[in-house]
Amino acid sequence: LALRPTGSRAREARKAMLAMEAAYTNPHAALESLGAGEQAYQVGKYDEAIDRLDQGIALAPLCKIAYSNRAYSWYSKALISGVGSHVRSAIEDFDRVLLLEPGSPNALEGRALCWLELGRPEKALDDAQKQAIVVDEIVPQAEAASRSFLVKLALPRSDDLFEGLFGRLRIPAGRRRHVCLH
Repeated sequence: LALRPTGSRAREARKAMLAMEAAYTNPHAALESLGAGEQAYQVGKYDEAIDRLDQGIALAPLCKIAYSNRAYSWYSKALISGVGSHVRSAIEDFDRVLLLEPGSPNALEGRALCWLELGRPEKALDDAQKQAIVVDEIVPQAEAASRSFLVKLALPRSDDLFEGLFGRLRIPAGRRRHVCLH
């Protein structure tokens, strides 16, 4: 389970966002705690990650990335320990992310995973439907033999996306002859 995409550009963007969100407090201490929390998560030290992210949140209480990272730490800890209260802590943090960024796909996906872990598939489905993507237009390529087409999607608003940004839609392979996007 990856917390965020990897790569130098993703790390630079994450650091910039953390820096902006933590600027009104002690930015050095906030960045240090949040960065240490993310590093602890990456190596599977979930208790340490939660402690460091708690410190970072105390310094930067409006940092949605910190809540999201702590939620995934709680969720991962719950998967290992089987303790339901850890899943509920993750849901509380995903709820905080959704207060700070309504409709956050990352928070909705994480919260849906938590609901499934708690045996509440109806709530998981509700969160999954909130992040549904609408196909605006399908444009076939000029040469039909290429089996290529352009799909234009109506995505939820996100600070991570820009108009005209290129992306790939991953559709899992299987036995179906067609995929319904709705």
